Amino acid sequence: GGTNILMGPDIGAILKNIAQYKATMFFAPPTVWIGMLRHPDFAKYDLSSLKKCYYGASIMPVEILKEIIAKFPGAGVYNYYGQTELAPYHTILKAEDALSKLGSAGMAGIHMETRLEDQPVAHYARLQRPFPPALLGYAPPNRTLDDHIRPRWYTIRPNDFPEDYFDATAAHIAPMDYLSHTLVPPFLRQKHINTITLEAGKGYSDPAFWDDLPVLLHGLTAFLINEEALRNLARDQIQDLWELAEMLASLGCEIIVIKRPGGSQLVYEHPSHARWIIPPYPSRIYCPDGAGDAFNGGFLAGFRTTYDPVQAALQGTISASVVMESPDPFYAFGVLPGLPQARMESLRDLVRRA
Repeated sequence: GGTNILMGPDIGAILKNIAQYKATMFFAPPTVWIGMLRHPDFAKYDLSSLKKCYYGASIMPVEILKEIIAKFPGAGVYNYYGQTELAPYHTILKAEDALSKLGSAGMAGIHMETRLEDQPVAHYARLQRPFPPALLGYAPPNRTLDDHIRPRWYTIRPNDFPEDYFDATAAHIAPMDYLSHTLVPPFLRQKHINTITLEAGKGYSDPAFWDDLPVLLHGLTAFLINEEALRNLARDQIQDLWELAEMLASLGCEIIVIKRPGGSQLVYEHPSHARWIIPPYPSRIYCPDGAGDAFNGGFLAGFRTTYDPVQAALQGTISASVVMESPDPFYAFGVLPGLPQARMESLRDLVRRA
């Protein structure tokens, strides 16, 4: 069994009760942790009984987090994020990652997925789920374009990368803002990661960024973009998708993948000028969330193994077909051995050159 000690926001009393009752776990928002560390009686109490220190509710200043870790050497420090919206939590930064990933909100919990949705009606209709009454009357924010020069709060900087990421030999860059997409690939190449795929972000899928594409595309292994975004980006250019793919590839990118409605892919390889149409695999669609990410991961893994764009697109398509069959994020790990390979071989016969 265990004992919960419930009390008010009295810093002195908190320190006293931890010492008196030999508490082993303690949760508080950053403001309370700061108050404890700065309390004049902090050093008077024996707090060594604490084995797990939790924080959440707001952002923990990095220097305060370092101080907590230093002053509670016998305890693990955990960050729980999203407890108000998605009890018990949405993401967790575990104790073993607290120092190596300072400032992070951690990894998503089981059955949790994070995505931004500006059109909740379409999102819940796609999932065939009831629409939450709390979202009635929701108005999406005005769409703003990315900035060419000024970084946003979410722009990726080089020091955002944990050192162990650089052990990779290939990388996929998910949709982000324009500055992140122009800064990250050169930085990865400096770390000897030369196989890089990238999916276009919504914030620069606009004609205003057409002339900036050479900076973005030069040196990429593959550039992935959905048809709607490509047509919007090239609104003032030609409309033939294959001509657009060839034009984009000529800017210094080896492979262009155009994701079409319905799940098919157009694949263009610049060195050979080859064109392929990859059909979708007809799987049972239960939850399409994460299918695009599964395709991107499967594509990168396939290309890194075979350096064949068709094989890469097939692996991406089959990865997506499996993921869409269940909302369980670990569902793909439990499918029958040999099923993905069997699906891929059956789909291979349907691939055709354009």
